[in-house]
Amino acid sequence: MIIGIGNELRGDDALGVYVVRELQDQNPDLATYHIESDDPTRLIELWAGKDVVIVDAIDAEGMDSGKVYVVTSLDELLTEEEYLFSSHSLGLKQAIELGKSLAKYPKSCFFIGVQGRNWRLGDDMSKAVYQAKSIVKKRILEYFRKSL
Repeated sequence: MIIGIGNELRGDDALGVYVVRELQDQNPDLATYHIESDDPTRLIELWAGKDVVIVDAIDAEGMDSGKVYVVTSLDELLTEEEYLFSSHSLGLKQAIELGKSLAKYPKSCFFIGVQGRNWRLGDDMSKAVYQAKSIVKKRILEYFRKSL
C-alpha cells in the first residue's frame, strides 16, 4: 500500500498527494493507493497489518529544501519522526503510536519525505520539492522491485 499524506492547497505539503496520483496513473497495479489530506489517524484501520510506503513533505530543522529523507523501519520512524514537524492535526508518529496501542499498526513501513519550504495556503510547490518528486517516485519503485 502506498499512502500519500498532504494538502494540495498548501505548497510543498502537496508532495504526498502528487506522488501517489502520479504513481497510480503510471503503475496502477503496483499497489493499493491512498491519499490522506487531513488526519493521519484515519489511516489506523487502513494500514493495520499491512506493508506500507508513506510519502509526506517534512520540515526538519537544519535540512535543506528538497532533501529526500528515508526511513526503512517502523521503529526507526518512531524514533526519528520526533524531530520532524507535521502540519497535520496529529502527526504521523502519533498516529502510529495510537495504532500500536490499539494493535492496528503497519506490519512494515517505508517512509520517504522531502524537506519543504512553502507551507502557506495558496503557496506553489517550491522548485526544490518539485524536482525531488521524481527521486521519490524512483525510490518507491526501487523499494517495490526489491520487495517482490
